[in-house]
Amino acid sequence: MVYSARKPRLLRLFILELAVLALRGWGRVGVALSNRDRYLGLEHKPPLALYIGVNALWGGVFIATALILWQSQAIKRGWWIMFFYGVFEATWFVIFTHTNYDRQRLAFVLGLMVVWVGGHWLLYSWRRPNNGGKN
Repeated sequence: MVYSARKPRLLRLFILELAVLALRGWGRVGVALSNRDRYLGLEHKPPLALYIGVNALWGGVFIATALILWQSQAIKRGWWIMFFYGVFEATWFVIFTHTNYDRQRLAFVLGLMVVWVGGHWLLYSWRRPNNGGKN
């Protein structure tokens, strides 16, 4: 059996983050399907098919990206997935913000998305000197 070199810590953390986000998306699909009547009873919601389709799609994108990163270790390209996901989540939140509670926290959520996307950009595109393959 051939063992490859240990993956860099930052890459392993990024892959773990992608796996958690995939499970979150597929978990949302499971909850919406198992509690369909409750979901349809919500006053402000996206259409059920759209909600399920979007979350299942993002789950697939995250798993595919994690597998590609595990094979190629091209972590500097992977942050774009986080950028698009952050933009999507912020846009989704703005579109479906109807309650007073959501409107009050809109600035916080949008600010958090900017910090999250910016943090990923800094982490994954920052040029670090090669220190013998150790991260």
